[in-house]
Amino acid sequence: MTFRYLSAKSIGLTLLLISQSVFGLEIQSGDLLTELKQIDYGDKDENTWQEPDATTLATFDSVMDAFLAEDFNSADALAATIGYEVVEYNDTGRKPVREYYILREKNPLPSQSFIGGGTYVLNPRGSEVAIQAPHPISDLFTSTQAIETYLDSRSRLLFLAGARRDNSTLISACTNGSYRKSDASHYTRQLFYIAHTKASDYHADMVFLQLHGFGTSSLYKLQEQCGTTNDKLINLSEGVNYTSDPSSDSFMHILNRRINDGGTITSCVYGNETSSLGATWTTTGRYTNHSVDSCFSNATSSSQRFIHIEQSYRVRSNYRTSMSQYISGAISDYFKNSGGKKGKK
Repeated sequence: MTFRYLSAKSIGLTLLLISQSVFGLEIQSGDLLTELKQIDYGDKDENTWQEPDATTLATFDSVMDAFLAEDFNSADALAATIGYEVVEYNDTGRKPVREYYILREKNPLPSQSFIGGGTYVLNPRGSEVAIQAPHPISDLFTSTQAIETYLDSRSRLLFLAGARRDNSTLISACTNGSYRKSDASHYTRQLFYIAHTKASDYHADMVFLQLHGFGTSSLYKLQEQCGTTNDKLINLSEGVNYTSDPSSDSFMHILNRRINDGGTITSCVYGNETSSLGATWTTTGRYTNHSVDSCFSNATSSSQRFIHIEQSYRVRSNYRTSMSQYISGAISDYFKNSGGKKGKK
């Protein structure tokens, strides 16, 4: 830090600037649910999502190191060099008021400086769970659901992708080459992917819950595989195609039992009942499952820390509150069964 002598005339203003830039972040208050639901993700084929260059990726990597370590001032200073900022946000929309930290773009849409890198929220007192919405708008209601579930479950992290999956017309080289570069689940040169990898490495016990949605044709296929006519249907996967023990205390099976015991929504497990929508091509899931190459190679074993939650339209539109309750209950059960483990690598 560099010091300089101050005149009496400028001392007041300088102390104010110091208090804002060194001793504290910008502090905002309001309803966090409303704040986050206002994010603009752009339109289909709009090409407002910008692929980050090597410098931006490397800087964001360091930003996430500081952010996850709760060194928010350092994270903010680094973030400023790539058009990001960290703000402290006091959520007055719920009682008691809770403190969150938001890592977000300084220039959201319709700014020409928008890059679509995503929004990341941290609750310092949250459980070791990250709620993720990689396909906002495209998978209808999932961004809203992620925000609601994050606040209800008091999880540590919330990841919201910065743009619709179909915003960019450029094709990703990852997986089978049929996804857009703006798809946060299918491209590794994404700030969303960097954020995921850093959190996966930093928090040894963190569980990632990624919310998705499927349409009518997939509903019929999954109903047949699950042996149900229920249009309120969930398909759970750990991102690996294998047969798993339904009585185990893995997060996926705890959640599966919670949902089915509720009696309204039917939940099935990929590799056990279903053979579709297993998320084996999801780059974030591949990373947490220790794939040798997240862009091109499926994982061969499950870490049981990545849970891909595919949901029918009826669930996403009308039963988000129920799903939030099931997820919150599963979080409580899981960490209780694991002896309250909570660690960082």
